Amino acid sequence: NINPYITAPEINAVLARQAYEEANHSKSYAVMVEAICDNTDLIYEMEKHDETLREKNDFISSIYEELAGDVDDNKLLLAMVANQILEGVYFYSGFTAIYALARAGKMLGSAQMIRFIQRDEITHLLLFQNMINSVRKERPDLFHDENINKIYDMFKKAGDLEIKWGKYITQNQIMGFTDDIIEEYIHYLVDQRLSAINLDKLYNAKHPIKWVDDFSKFNDQKSNFFESKVTNYSKG
Repeated sequence: NINPYITAPEINAVLARQAYEEANHSKSYAVMVEAICDNTDLIYEMEKHDETLREKNDFISSIYEELAGDVDDNKLLLAMVANQILEGVYFYSGFTAIYALARAGKMLGSAQMIRFIQRDEITHLLLFQNMINSVRKERPDLFHDENINKIYDMFKKAGDLEIKWGKYITQNQIMGFTDDIIEEYIHYLVDQRLSAINLDKLYNAKHPIKWVDDFSKFNDQKSNFFESKVTNYSKG
């Protein structure tokens, strides 16, 4: 939580709103888990026993844990980048796997819930990208070679872990979301996030599944007015 270290009141307010939205996301995920899984405890305990998931979580949490000690401006910058990675890279294998299933007519309700969640995550992503760019204008001294190299290492590691996770959860068994596509897509996202904070791309990857961009937008979905539901979160 970087909010205690932020002095701009308008950013404090947005971060507080973001925390509220993340709580809503947790409730929404719980609804989906309880709807499709008989043994919910197995899912909720997965982070303790699944090595692939734990490796992914441990990497990003280790950066946040640096804020528990002596905090300096370098650590705060890297924490902002970690948030950008979390919001802009880490969720996307899971999101896109659900969208690929929905495109085939499966798990349509879950896909709609993911659209709502992704809508929020995009606003969170933009916030942190703008914060990083503002810091760069005000404190260019923080963007020295050591920090730049750390940022590249963070993105490369996070991308590798997200690719590993995507392949792990799909087992190359979802049509239109193969292992090769997962790798290219995550590399593309890493490049986009780096470009957004004025850093060079690592992979020069192309977008392999452009249909995802339109599929994830619920505002463009056409529906019968009398049959459509309210476009907001529903909780059990």
